Amino acid sequence: MAFSFLKKINRKWIFWITIDILIFLVFSLIAWRYFPSQVQAEFKLELSLKMLHGQLPYVNFGSEYPPLALLSYLLPALFFRSTIAYYVAFTVEMLLFDLFAMVLITRVGARLGISSTRSLLFHALAIIAAGPIIVTSFDIIPAVLVLAALAFFVSGKSNIAWVLIGLGFLTKLYPIIVLPFFVLYQLRQKQYKQIAQGAAILTVIILALSLPWFLLNTNGFLSTYGYHLERGLHSESTYGSVLLLGKVLGLVQVEGIYNFGSWNLNSPLADQLAGVSFLIMAGLLGTIYLFYIRTILRETSNPVESAGLKPTATATLIQYVSAAILIFMLSAKVFSMQYLVWLCPLLPLITGRRQVPLYAVFLMAGAISQYIYPYNYIQFMYFVPSVVVMMFIRNILIMICAVLVLLPKERWLNSKPEAHLKTSVG
Repeated sequence: MAFSFLKKINRKWIFWITIDILIFLVFSLIAWRYFPSQVQAEFKLELSLKMLHGQLPYVNFGSEYPPLALLSYLLPALFFRSTIAYYVAFTVEMLLFDLFAMVLITRVGARLGISSTRSLLFHALAIIAAGPIIVTSFDIIPAVLVLAALAFFVSGKSNIAWVLIGLGFLTKLYPIIVLPFFVLYQLRQKQYKQIAQGAAILTVIILALSLPWFLLNTNGFLSTYGYHLERGLHSESTYGSVLLLGKVLGLVQVEGIYNFGSWNLNSPLADQLAGVSFLIMAGLLGTIYLFYIRTILRETSNPVESAGLKPTATATLIQYVSAAILIFMLSAKVFSMQYLVWLCPLLPLITGRRQVPLYAVFLMAGAISQYIYPYNYIQFMYFVPSVVVMMFIRNILIMICAVLVLLPKERWLNSKPEAHLKTSVG
């Protein structure tokens, strides 16, 4: 799919590829100067060298990362061993994934009647909003895997979509929340055989990439997932920002503590919120799935098997997947700055006039995030009121993004979605 499309490269594509390269170049320079990028690169390189020297993750040394996340660390180390060279190679690796995202965005955007110029412009703005952290973390990889899964699913290649979600799960865990949308749509279309095939393929993928580690050291492998379950309440999370605002106002008592690689909150109330966060998340995601069921029941009165999703069904799927990821971010007990990267491949595909206000809010949220981390994160750690308020506002802006994404399409289109999309395609 990608290779046939790349044959059609023209001046417009060269322009947008150049823009993307320049953004990553500028971000890599900023990150090296102001972010703890050297320390992070040394850490990734050290892990990679352990593996290259025959040590096994989860067996000879512990790791909080799933297997494919470690693979993203290992690849640059196959060619470069100095810290600066490794950092550059890792940045290039992330850039290549983002360039692939651009191909996918234009392909899916074409199904939705979104011009390539518009979708690639919004993609560039999303990357700018996410900021330099995109070159220091591997979060663009699971984000692109989610988009790739959606691209294959809407084109009728559901088995490949299930494979990609499995690979995404083994990279960053969160892509698994996309699977219920696939199952619900295929149930509506009476594609029971495709569901069974997809489930079998997903199981094989996960077992093939997890079972060896599980058998070699069960406790070591399971500790990767236990690590995330045991984490406390992240100070940047929605709950954490509310508690910190309460602390600034003198309403609650809470202290900061650095553990699990992040700045977390320590108090009985913080521990309680961390404990119930999963239930809150499950409830909210369940509500999103119910909304999706209601929408596809309304939009597909006579379900039939087809080679791919129609424009309206494609727009609906992307709308609800984006909303689910936003809800996941907002309701989880951890909300790291790099999570904004997850939205970069999806937001350019939100159809209709809602795209403009959505991007305005997302850009503001990204600007605040970048202002806080890393430039003023020390002040945040010391609970400086102005920075605490800014973090609270950032999370409110992300909530507004979720509301904008969830609003019915009819409120943002000049006519019914199907008519609008057909007109745009024509």
